[in-house]
Amino acid sequence: MIRRFQLSMHRVEFPKQNDLRNFIAAFASWGLFTVASSAAWAGPTPEDVALSEALFREGKTLLQEGKFDLACPKLAESQRLDPAGGTLITLGLCYEAAGKTATAWVVFGEALATAERDKRADRIKLTKEHISALEKKLSYLTIELAPEGIGTTEFVMTRDGANVNRAALGTASAVDPGKHVINVSAPGFAAYTAEIEVAVDGDRKKVVIPALERLPEKPVETPIEKPVEKPPEKPIEKPVEKPPVKEEPVQGMHPGRVGALVLGGVSIVALGAGTYFGLSAKSKHDGALELCPTSPCPNDQGVEQNNAAKSDAAWSTGLVIGGLVGLAGTITLWSIMPKNATSAPNSTAIRLLPAVGPRGASAFLVGSF
Repeated sequence: MIRRFQLSMHRVEFPKQNDLRNFIAAFASWGLFTVASSAAWAGPTPEDVALSEALFREGKTLLQEGKFDLACPKLAESQRLDPAGGTLITLGLCYEAAGKTATAWVVFGEALATAERDKRADRIKLTKEHISALEKKLSYLTIELAPEGIGTTEFVMTRDGANVNRAALGTASAVDPGKHVINVSAPGFAAYTAEIEVAVDGDRKKVVIPALERLPEKPVETPIEKPVEKPPEKPIEKPVEKPPVKEEPVQGMHPGRVGALVLGGVSIVALGAGTYFGLSAKSKHDGALELCPTSPCPNDQGVEQNNAAKSDAAWSTGLVIGGLVGLAGTITLWSIMPKNATSAPNSTAIRLLPAVGPRGASAFLVGSF
């Protein structure tokens, strides 16, 4: 079971120059063959080889004890794990002893090819003797379809669980003696099964597959429409009449407070304008002092700028005073007037009248409620 290889070195004579190309091509082919052979041989692992050896020994012992049903599976697994010519021959002997003539015949054929490859003359002679003896005992089974056909071409056929190719139909095939089961199935047809017993010593049997029985089509069930049950009508509930809600008139702000807001807005504007004129008066006064450092002023432009500063100062004074008076009036009106108006007056008028004179400015607040 353990193979040993001997590597022999041969002298290589280099070809002449005119044959160099042929030599390179041949050398490359030899290299590729060597690499491929090495890769193929690297199949079994050390564990596989060890298990194969154990199975072979057990199978051989069981074979010698006549326990063929246990011996043949172990020898077959040993051959699968680590193929070897000796294992093939032992497996063939096991099948032959178990009466499986067709299987033994096939295995001895593989063993013969292996022996010829390994140039084992003793094994070649042994395998040929068994092949010749088995060929005289082979039994055959032929599977055919009925002449009128089986009703469909979409079928699947198996013999003892293995698929039967359509090309094999009508051809006698060597089989082991014993019972064989043929199954045929096709969509829309009932499955067909045939069992046949093949005898030993050159028995020939034939199985003809008849037309398959078509399965009845399932009627299409029409769903029955159930009447829709209407829910019971609920009594109409009369809406509860709610008493009308009296809408109270929305009371707005008292006109006096409206006037206070208007007066406050005018007062703020007046204060802003007064601030502007005050800043302008200061700026013009500073410019006049630069032009007229002494009095009386000898510079006409300085005199004009000084007069303009006095005018802006008068406006600033009047607007600021008017704004302050207006704010005071706003606070007073807002405090004394009610929040809501019970009756609207005929008219509300507030006016802020500024007054400017030669000696200054003033403001007058005039209103009617």
